[in-house]
Amino acid sequence: MAEDSKPQWLPLREVTEPFGSRLAALYPLMPDTFVVPAHFQLSVLDGDLLWVSGQVPRFNQDIRYTGIVGQQVSMEQAREAARLCVANFLSIVAAACDGDLGRVAQVVRITGYVRGDANFASQSEVINAASEVLTALFGACGRHARSAIGVHSLPGGAAVEVEGVVRLKA
Repeated sequence: MAEDSKPQWLPLREVTEPFGSRLAALYPLMPDTFVVPAHFQLSVLDGDLLWVSGQVPRFNQDIRYTGIVGQQVSMEQAREAARLCVANFLSIVAAACDGDLGRVAQVVRITGYVRGDANFASQSEVINAASEVLTALFGACGRHARSAIGVHSLPGGAAVEVEGVVRLKA
């Protein structure tokens, strides 16, 4: 895809119906721009599986939620961070599907990373926010396998990061 001019990210407002209106209900404010990395792909399609790189809670150019969950970042903010990570994740999936999220056959797996201190043990509660979005958007096709992992540090000081695998229809 390096030589391909196909975008790696698509603004959620450009997603076709019926998913466009569902996304507008889930995300009244949507990012309009994205930072595309220079040294790796945001996603790689392998057969019918789309592997999506880890997404931090970036809104346009800025990482909105930074710090340690339970210290600088509240549980509510961490859950919002997970939702924003999934918005970026979905923008990458949408780009791979030319805006048609109806091509998603199944969200296979997500992995969520939560930056917390040694005593923080509510990673699942944080990443539940990401799972809730995927299930609300795709129904049964949004139910997935999942891991929620506590970490010491994330890129840009982000509080949360989400990556995943989606199976696409032809």
